[in-house]
Amino acid sequence: MPATTRLPYGSGEAKRRYVAPATRVGAREPKGDMSDVVDLLTEAFDEEPRRPSVSDLGAGIRATGYWSFAPNLEVVVAEAARPPADGHAVRAWRTRLDRRPIPLVLLIESDVRTLVVGPAGDPPPVVNLDVRLVSDELAAARELDPLDVRRRLPAAWERARGAGGLTGLRNVGLFSAHYLKARAPQLPGWDQLAEAGRAASRGKTLPARLDALGFEHEEEGRGDLCAACRWSPRRRRALVSARARS
Repeated sequence: MPATTRLPYGSGEAKRRYVAPATRVGAREPKGDMSDVVDLLTEAFDEEPRRPSVSDLGAGIRATGYWSFAPNLEVVVAEAARPPADGHAVRAWRTRLDRRPIPLVLLIESDVRTLVVGPAGDPPPVVNLDVRLVSDELAAARELDPLDVRRRLPAAWERARGAGGLTGLRNVGLFSAHYLKARAPQLPGWDQLAEAGRAASRGKTLPARLDALGFEHEEEGRGDLCAACRWSPRRRRALVSARARS
C-alpha cells in the first residue's frame, strides 16, 4: 500500500480534508488551503480530489487536484499566477491528456478568472466561465457515454456564457441580469423563494424541478416542456418553454 499524505483545504469550521497518494520525493507540495473551485466540485461530485503525481503543465500552469471517472470523464483543477493565453491553456490541456482517449476538462484558476478547457477537440474549446454555472453539468457527465460528454459539455459552456453571471440560469427574455442579481433579492419573500428554488434544484429531471416549483407542465414535442403557474389563475397563460434535460 502506498503512503498517504493528508492535506487540509477549505475554510471555516467545516474544513474538509482529503487523502491523496504521496508523490515522489522532491515533488512540490500543493498549497494548504485549496480553492473555492475544488470545494465546489468536491460537493458536486460527492468525492474528494486526488493529487496529481506530476503537477507542472507548462507556462506556469500547475495542476492541484483531479477527479477521474474513467472512461467517461476526467476533471483537473490547475492554478496559474496570471491568466494564461488560450494557446498556453490548450498546450497545458494536451500535456495532461497525453494522448489518452478520455474526455478531459481542465479548469485553470488565476486571480481574476477561471478558464475552462476541453473536453475534446483539436483545438479544444477554451472559455472563461464561472464554474458554478457548469458544476451540475460536470457532475451529470460522469454517467454519460464519452461521445455524449464530448457533445454535451461544449453546449453547456455556451449556455453558461449566456447566463449573464446568474448561476443555473440562462437569461433569455427575462428582466435584466442586473435586476435579477441586485434588485430581485430585495423583494419581500425572496428568502423563501430562494429556499424553494434550492430544494427544487435537487430534482434529477426538469419535470421534477418544475413540479417542486409548483408548475403544471406538458410536453410539446421535441423535448420542449410548456409550464404554467398552477397557483395563479390570472397568470395561467403565462407559459414558460424550456428544453427538457435528464
